[in-house]
Amino acid sequence: MSIITERRFFYAVVALFALLLFYRLGSWGVLETSEARYAEMSWEMYRSGDLIHPSFMELRHYHKPPLTYVITAGAYWLFGPSPFAARFFLQIALLLQIALIYGIGQLIFDDRQRARLATMTYLSFPILLIASRTLTTDLYLTTFLLLGVWCWLRGEVRGNSLVWTLAAYFAWGLACLTKGAGVVILPAVLLPTYYLLFRPRSWIKLIGRHFLGALVFAAVGLSWYIELIREDPDFLHYFLVEQTINRYASDQWQRAQPWGFYLLTVSATALPWFWLLIARVRKLPWWRWHVFLAVWIVAPLLFYSFAQSKLILYVLPIYSGLALLSVPVLEGLSERIGRRLGLTLSIFFGALLLPLLVVTMGPVGPVHLLWSAIACAVMVGSVLWSNRATALSVEYRVLLPVLVFNLAMLPVSAEFLRDNELLVNSTAPVTDFIKSGKLAGRPVYLLNRRLPSVAFNLHQPVTYLYYGETGRDTTRQGDGNWREYYQDILLYDTREKLRNYWSTKPSLVVGYQSPDSLSLDLLRSFSHREKIGRYTVYY
Repeated sequence: MSIITERRFFYAVVALFALLLFYRLGSWGVLETSEARYAEMSWEMYRSGDLIHPSFMELRHYHKPPLTYVITAGAYWLFGPSPFAARFFLQIALLLQIALIYGIGQLIFDDRQRARLATMTYLSFPILLIASRTLTTDLYLTTFLLLGVWCWLRGEVRGNSLVWTLAAYFAWGLACLTKGAGVVILPAVLLPTYYLLFRPRSWIKLIGRHFLGALVFAAVGLSWYIELIREDPDFLHYFLVEQTINRYASDQWQRAQPWGFYLLTVSATALPWFWLLIARVRKLPWWRWHVFLAVWIVAPLLFYSFAQSKLILYVLPIYSGLALLSVPVLEGLSERIGRRLGLTLSIFFGALLLPLLVVTMGPVGPVHLLWSAIACAVMVGSVLWSNRATALSVEYRVLLPVLVFNLAMLPVSAEFLRDNELLVNSTAPVTDFIKSGKLAGRPVYLLNRRLPSVAFNLHQPVTYLYYGETGRDTTRQGDGNWREYYQDILLYDTREKLRNYWSTKPSLVVGYQSPDSLSLDLLRSFSHREKIGRYTVYY
């Protein structure tokens, strides 16, 4: 493939990826539990205008810093509160990551073609599909971390180190405002690794500019924490012990997984590059940048593997290093191995895509037939392109089938999520029923489960009926107003109060799964019910 053709192919792939990211982005409701929680908290922040004290269903919620909610509230200001708005800047953040991978690749390899190869490898990771479909903090976090790495390397490689170092710490400060001080693990391993491999001319100047950078990081990243600690000194223990040390060392959130959890998930969501890297890493020359990228992958992976709390997106930043280190691995493949591997991947991903389409697209129709045809074209076209007569280089013979699979899965996932909202934990069918009838505007109560998606979809506060314990931290509330929205139905007085209110004010209850005898007795106040999947609307 000529350089001009390769460059055009790169820009075409990036443009197609950008378009497919927004394909029916708002066609499915926000998903329980994480996305719904972030979307609702952002909506409450937008309504209140309070950027310092995030709230979750009217309850103060300080588990994470507020930057994700601020960004999402900005999208609500632009587009109004909706699933599309909740996910809009998430896609922008991913597109910025693509640009940053390209920029970091240029700095490391000093070669635009290799930078483009690293970027397209990154685009082929299925983990991006998972990260971009639902609102969480992790994609924003990774974007700010990569922005910091790019700024820092830009100063080290191209000069003007002080300005770019300060810019890097500013970006890492934004990362801290996104998910807390624990995010420093990536720069904490990359900085010493780089300076051990590339010795600075003056350690004194180096320490001086990083000291100034640390001040910038503290001013930006710790600003929210300092403000809350100023209001209440007990927040210091809360953030340092409960939300940092305990999150890492204990299973207080019931997210414990085996030690090898991330080895399994990374190997599956970085197919085939993780296994290709494992198989070929010993054949890589011990170039200093290769060691740097290896540390980028291995050190955070080990760090999070020892953590008690594990979720798949916690290690999202390591995929950037994996994409960059895959470049010399791909370039080291011989013509024979590259042709065979490309053919194998074409058959594997083509065969995988077809049943996924059959499962996800529902009843046979025009859209189903269209995407089935695309799957066949992917399989046949990839096999032909892997032929000896193709003009593709070895790297692109291997990359193409994986890349096309990931691109195809973007619209496929959107169709699946839209057609299976109840299956994927969206309450949009429930709230659509409420809004379509004469139930809109009634007070809404939630039974057996907190459902922030109901509050978000209806754009109104809801009341949670709980048994004895709210399941949330209620010790750091500014006042007692939250009790209006959290009612303990184990208390006889609360049940009588609800019965009296419901007898005079038309209301509705959204119940999750089957109610117990206590709940059934309370629900006798309602004469109608509508079963919608696992949910029942009583009115």
